[in-house]
Amino acid sequence: MTLIIAGFGENHYQAIFQCMKTAQNSSESVEELKWQLEQRNDELALINSVLTGLSRKLGINEIFELVGEKIREIFKAQVIDIVTYDRATNLIEDRYSYEKGDRTLVGPRAPKGFRKHIIDNGQPLII
Repeated sequence: MTLIIAGFGENHYQAIFQCMKTAQNSSESVEELKWQLEQRNDELALINSVLTGLSRKLGINEIFELVGEKIREIFKAQVIDIVTYDRATNLIEDRYSYEKGDRTLVGPRAPKGFRKHIIDNGQPLII
């Protein structure tokens, strides 16, 4: 069934529909770009705070603490581990750890699980 109002035909309705569809896609693109911009701003805030810490000549453990706290603050993370890997000894060690309020650091140990996979493959692991 074709509805014709005030001289509008099927072609007019198709054109209007196409314009509406384009507007919706544009709106979704704008929202995605806004989200990406917010992410970049958060990342820059983290980098700026680390640079500020470096300019204050913080020690390495204080820098790990600063980075961990900023990641937790900016990304509202409930679990964060910053771990270093020593190739010479093949050991990893917690430098910053936070899990729902627990700040227990685990000493040097052999890598296993996800950490071993990342070390063995040299690539980020996205889950």
